[in-house]
Amino acid sequence: MKNVVKTSILFFFLAAALSSCKDKTVERITYSANVPVYMPFSEFRSSFQKGDTIAITHPGKMYFKDNYLFVNEYGKGIHVIDNSDPSNPEKIAFYKIMGNVDMAIKGNILYADSYIDLVAIDITDINNPEEAGRLKNVFPEVVPEGDVWFPYAMVDKNVGVIVDWEVQTITEEREPGSSWGGWIYRGDFMLMSAAGTEKTWSAGAGTGGSMARFMLNDNFLYLISHPWMLKTVDVADADKMDVVDSIGIGRTMETLFKVEDKMFIGTTTGMLIYDISNASQPTKISQYDHLTACDPVVVDGQYAYVTLRTGTRCTNAQNLLRWSTFLP
Repeated sequence: MKNVVKTSILFFFLAAALSSCKDKTVERITYSANVPVYMPFSEFRSSFQKGDTIAITHPGKMYFKDNYLFVNEYGKGIHVIDNSDPSNPEKIAFYKIMGNVDMAIKGNILYADSYIDLVAIDITDINNPEEAGRLKNVFPEVVPEGDVWFPYAMVDKNVGVIVDWEVQTITEEREPGSSWGGWIYRGDFMLMSAAGTEKTWSAGAGTGGSMARFMLNDNFLYLISHPWMLKTVDVADADKMDVVDSIGIGRTMETLFKVEDKMFIGTTTGMLIYDISNASQPTKISQYDHLTACDPVVVDGQYAYVTLRTGTRCTNAQNLLRWSTFLP
């Protein structure tokens, strides 16, 4: 019996050794892809500064407050323009804010996105702005856009903030049936002192445009943190900003527009109306559906106007202006 046991054990180890000698089957693929360029978090979060005026080359959103016009330079920061004489506007400063696209102003505090963060900037002295607070990672999926002809790969958001992309040739090996590591898809993220200058800013919010994705209401800032996620941020204290509510919309949001105690959300498939009389907790009350199209919304009195456009990523085939009656 002992000999039988010894033989069985020997056979087991021999079979294991032979199986380990078999060649491992792998697949190899070579492709071109957008590979991220990272900036360390510490460097990124100390990058805000005021600079000299520069040319407006890629303007984005605009915001008006107390005779000043704030114009976004896409992805780079905000131009500050003295518009007290509308016939002769004067650029007076440029705020360098990496990854900036949107803004809103309440009192003397300017709120701006900076890639993944929300930054609060004290502009009491408009030529000596100071960072007053920062809400980290409130836009976790925001990255700059790469080359549209190539996929995105080798992504690890723990390394740092993605500030650019480089098209590189990548060779990977994998076992058949396994997935390629590090890939993300477009749908996984959002494609993005002089004397006498102190100013007494009015207490309320300024005025944004129909393409805004920031909206102030009382001491709260509503923002589109992801195409399907609406967040409510308590901004009563700039240095203690906090997310107090998050709503999964279930549609691709693009714009926010406020009229009294209602918020109108433009999405690629319709307009949504939310009651914001309870400022900390928006509540949906109705919707207006339409064909898939990029969709800015404005409201005037009792009518809501929706513009549907061609020539966009929404692949709409018609240019239309639609309106519906809105009864406050």
